[in-house]
Amino acid sequence: KPFVDWINSINSGWQNKIYHEPFEVYCKQAELWNQDNSDILDFDTEDEQIEWLLREIQRCKDNTLYFCNKYGYIKEDRSENGMLPYKAWDAQKVLLFLFDCGYSLMIGKARQIGFTTTMCLAGMKRVNFNKSYFIKFVTHSKDKGVEIFRDKVKWTYTKLPDVIAQEVKNWTDQ
Repeated sequence: KPFVDWINSINSGWQNKIYHEPFEVYCKQAELWNQDNSDILDFDTEDEQIEWLLREIQRCKDNTLYFCNKYGYIKEDRSENGMLPYKAWDAQKVLLFLFDCGYSLMIGKARQIGFTTTMCLAGMKRVNFNKSYFIKFVTHSKDKGVEIFRDKVKWTYTKLPDVIAQEVKNWTDQ
């Protein structure tokens, strides 16, 4: 009931969103972990580097909001370097929370809310950190599917640090 009440409060308008502790804890966890600016190169010994890497991988697996805000980029031709760091908005935080909870989702979405970018980042994270996992996405045309894959999956994946990105065997756009 508290979960359903929370979802219903959001559906009636963001200004009506009520407090839902699991969601707030999830967001706070991502925020806290994102304050840790350590990098694998900050550690001198191989054991310390492995410990950092295992912790970082587990954080990414546990909290997709953390992963997206830490490692996600958006292709943006109008920006100085052609990209912007991903920063989840309220709607995207809810979406990522539901994604991590494992709920089956049917979402009616408005345009220009970053849904495709967010879901591509979330899917890319799952594929990268889980063995034998695949994602399928459906578009209204083959050309649109190739464009989305190229701009929101493939391009973004190449921005991941080498230390956490799995090797890609085949980058076919088809």
